[in-house]
Amino acid sequence: MKKIVSLLLSLCMIFSFATICYADDETVIPPVSNEMIINPYLRSTATFGSCKIDQGVTMGFASGDNGWAIAANTTVTLKFYMKTKESNVNCGYYQGSTYVQKSHTVKANASGDGYVYTCTMKITKGGNYKFFISNMTAKTITVTKTTVSF
Repeated sequence: MKKIVSLLLSLCMIFSFATICYADDETVIPPVSNEMIINPYLRSTATFGSCKIDQGVTMGFASGDNGWAIAANTTVTLKFYMKTKESNVNCGYYQGSTYVQKSHTVKANASGDGYVYTCTMKITKGGNYKFFISNMTAKTITVTKTTVSF
């Protein structure tokens, strides 16, 4: 009888100790992998195909309806490629209905086929942003490719 009681007490102690360790393990080890999945501020590059922009029209570039979630102090580069060199093209970013025009540079494409327009901008306040190209004076411009990277 002593052996049975001793065995039962030993089993109870083992099971209660195992349960306490398991509970400790569950509360101490936080999930790490979810942070990468839900982080909206990951670096990104998006490429868009060709488009035609008529005079006085602004073409927007975004990732979904809300644009990109971009952290404060992030540098974003908007590059677009055209066959012709146009003098009155504007570009920049917008948030809601607020458009911010930024300066850009124009260089001959390394392939010798057209021009690369580069607009580099620093986002000072974190939030959702979209980017744009405006044709101010030409009848129609053809953008062969656009990239947004940050």
